[in-house]
Amino acid sequence: MQKIPQRNLTKGTSSSDGTDILNGVKPVVLLIQIYMPLVRFLDLTQLSKCQTPLGEAGICLGIKQCSSLMELLVKQRHKPEVVNYLRSAVCGYDNLEPKVCCTESIGKPLDDITNFYSNRIISFYQVSMYLVLDIEIDRPVASQPEENLKFPSISDPNVLTKNQTPKPKPVPVSTTTTVKPVITPVIGKNKRSVLPEPGVCGVNTQFNVRVVGGTNASLGAWPWVVALGYKSTKNPRMPAYLCGGSLITDSHILTAAHCVYNRKNLFTVRLGDLNLYRDDDGAHPVEIPIADRIIHPGYNPTTFVNDIAILRMEKPVTFTKLIRPVCLPIEPDLRTKDYVNRKPFIAGWGTLSFNGPSSDVLQQLQVPVVSEGECRRAFEPFKTAVIDSRVVCAGYLRGGKDACKGDSGGPLMDYEFRNKLGVFYQIGVVSYGYKCAEPGFPGVYTRVSKFADWIIDNLYE
Repeated sequence: MQKIPQRNLTKGTSSSDGTDILNGVKPVVLLIQIYMPLVRFLDLTQLSKCQTPLGEAGICLGIKQCSSLMELLVKQRHKPEVVNYLRSAVCGYDNLEPKVCCTESIGKPLDDITNFYSNRIISFYQVSMYLVLDIEIDRPVASQPEENLKFPSISDPNVLTKNQTPKPKPVPVSTTTTVKPVITPVIGKNKRSVLPEPGVCGVNTQFNVRVVGGTNASLGAWPWVVALGYKSTKNPRMPAYLCGGSLITDSHILTAAHCVYNRKNLFTVRLGDLNLYRDDDGAHPVEIPIADRIIHPGYNPTTFVNDIAILRMEKPVTFTKLIRPVCLPIEPDLRTKDYVNRKPFIAGWGTLSFNGPSSDVLQQLQVPVVSEGECRRAFEPFKTAVIDSRVVCAGYLRGGKDACKGDSGGPLMDYEFRNKLGVFYQIGVVSYGYKCAEPGFPGVYTRVSKFADWIIDNLYE
């Protein structure tokens, strides 16, 4: 089966006055994809209100329509604080093209924006989006030689790194029928679940219960980890993989709400893969369109409270050695377990470091769970962070390893013995953190056990 092709970055043209920029320069990947501004009349009553990173009221529009931020971008893009400000000003997306919170009073913020980023939490989806959206703004070849352009391609099939070879065809949508899994009996009063039994769920073919550090996963190690595909405006047939998730039944994916909320371009699930951009890895991935999406009704996109969602695929998938569901902690003893001092696993194709490269090979890592109190103290400076029993925090407080090595929406997994059988349970969903692997800050995961009844109530065929 063929893998997704990629394309080279294209040359852009720019101008010294910010409208028609100098010729003969190479493109630089910065933040958001921008084309030259077009004269356009806007009906402001149809635009969404927003708040800038400095707390000012603004309107959410494409950056090419926002002269104040365009001026910052064109004239001061070399300043890290400006880049960080623009990143945090993103307020939405038109397909994969980002929009920013615009106010024409933004001529003044440079004195303020130097430190604004230090008090902001971000979802790992945002980290991924910052990395994969390329901007056709140019610099002279001398200051940015082509040889130094090595940019992550994991989340955008339109971007090709220096040493990668494009593939000829996308993976076709699966049309296979399913073998029905074993059904879990009644759970609670009048509740019946389509969740598979332990032994059907939570079993992998490459058993390695100890992963010392972030490493490439083996084929079949995490057969429930999936990649979520978003439509690309450059090539609608080629998904951009920006979030992760986990297979929990033959038809359902568990992921983070922030990967689904206002993401109309989310349309497909990729299952059973190892290397997203090679077809010599032994995997036989399938892609299945998304039929329904269910976001937790209490989800808050500002605080990431109740950051959990379910996707239902158009067709059930057949379980194989490389495509299997993970178990969920629905048993009473697992619902109350705090996992402190345990070292569960994360896996995904996400960024390898904050603002660093992504991996095209599935990564795996163990991270220690920290107490709720310790996590609350770490995030005390952040007004929007809500640390309570609905989340589990995990990570090395000394930094260096974190869920940036897994995708947003991907699973946090622990190993349990049930009836003399060792299986993996998903105890968390990758939600948010401060930067990535930042010393003193664990990653924050939605605690799956707190949402077990909601999940069960929303599983249907």
